[in-house]
Amino acid sequence: MKYKLSLRQKIVITFFILFSIVILVSILGFLNYNRLNTTIHILEKKESLLNNILESRRYEKNFFITKDISNLKIAIEFLNKGKIQINELLKEENSDFLKKELVLIENYEKEIKNFITKYNSSLSLENINMTSIQEKGRLATIELEKAINEKRSEIKKIIQSSRIFLLISISSFVLLAIITFLFLVKNVNKPLKNIEKAIQKIVSGDYESIPKIKTGDEFENLAENINNLLKEMRLRNRQLLQKEKMAALGTLTSGVAHEINNPLNNISTSLQIILEELEGGDIKLHQELLEEALRQVDRAKDIVKSLLEFSRESSFNPKEVNFKTLIQKTLKLIQGEIPTHLQIEIKVPENLIVKLDSRRIQQVLLNLILNAIQAIDNNPGKIIIGAETVNNDQDLRFYIEDTGPGIPKENLSKIFDPFFTTKDVGAGSGLGLAVSQGIIEQHGGKIEVESELNKGTKFTITIPKAIIV
Repeated sequence: MKYKLSLRQKIVITFFILFSIVILVSILGFLNYNRLNTTIHILEKKESLLNNILESRRYEKNFFITKDISNLKIAIEFLNKGKIQINELLKEENSDFLKKELVLIENYEKEIKNFITKYNSSLSLENINMTSIQEKGRLATIELEKAINEKRSEIKKIIQSSRIFLLISISSFVLLAIITFLFLVKNVNKPLKNIEKAIQKIVSGDYESIPKIKTGDEFENLAENINNLLKEMRLRNRQLLQKEKMAALGTLTSGVAHEINNPLNNISTSLQIILEELEGGDIKLHQELLEEALRQVDRAKDIVKSLLEFSRESSFNPKEVNFKTLIQKTLKLIQGEIPTHLQIEIKVPENLIVKLDSRRIQQVLLNLILNAIQAIDNNPGKIIIGAETVNNDQDLRFYIEDTGPGIPKENLSKIFDPFFTTKDVGAGSGLGLAVSQGIIEQHGGKIEVESELNKGTKFTITIPKAIIV
């Protein structure tokens, strides 16, 4: 079994690597800085040592100009300072050069002291070798200047390497930042976006599965659990939809029975007449009666077919349909429920072709029209069913408006809640408007209600990009 890292482990490992690199770069940077600082410190001491030797040489030259022996004594003092500085430097940098330089300074000092002794005994520069003292001073100075130049070159190299190190460090940090960003996008941001889209789809009533997330961490498990939840919600939604259909069919039973009973009575009457006049009857009349019976059979078949289509369980399947024809089919289903004192007006263009799930929208129409009929009850009233195109002829907006008693303000915010009803027990399931809202949201649309007491109620539904030009 292939081991998969969890998101937490991935993040911990990523930040551990980043932290380790930062620590490593910091240590290397500190060591480089410390080396530079030490080198500069040694250079400063060597330059100070060189200044002391140069001062001793200056007093040496003064002696040869002024013949004042005190100048040589001052030169020795500066050389003593130089020896002290070398001994201090040897504690920090135990190099052969410093030991050699110390010997050169001591030889220079010894030569000066010998010169002073000879000069004090003769008080004359005759027969005294002056070039020896000058040569030893020159050697001590030249060697030290070479060492200082080497240190300066070393500092330049350290500064140059520091620049390269800084450039590499910045480049590494930028690269690491890009890698971390891509890691977070792939392993955190992208899965979160997919899950966000899934939640938005759920909110809008779309319960289709979201794409699988193959990250091998908590997001993959979360996406799998969301898909399991969506599967269960699709099942529950279908069950709820079917339950509401069955409830609506229960409401339609008496009206459908009446609608079917009328053609059956006509068929029965026609057949009785034919049987009574079977012998010697008018053949043309018999033919007309049989044709009428066939028409009544077709009428009954249409009613049963519409009823079966409405009650059949189906998945979400938007198709092109004439919206006015869909309204007329819906009204045909509830013909028996429409009282004679109620007027229904249809304000829908003849050629309004839309793309939607006709069965589900038919259920919405059925719920809203039946609610309007029940609201008006036995009082004279009117129901207007209208439709129009909006948003540059892209969106469909239709409405069902009645002249009923209206909905109290305190109930307007509750009417879309499942199982909320103001009807008597057994007279309604309280699911009609909740299911209708779910169907409209499944189409990406919205349903709104306006109501005024004693004047009526208007439900307006908008479905985006439903118009077929």
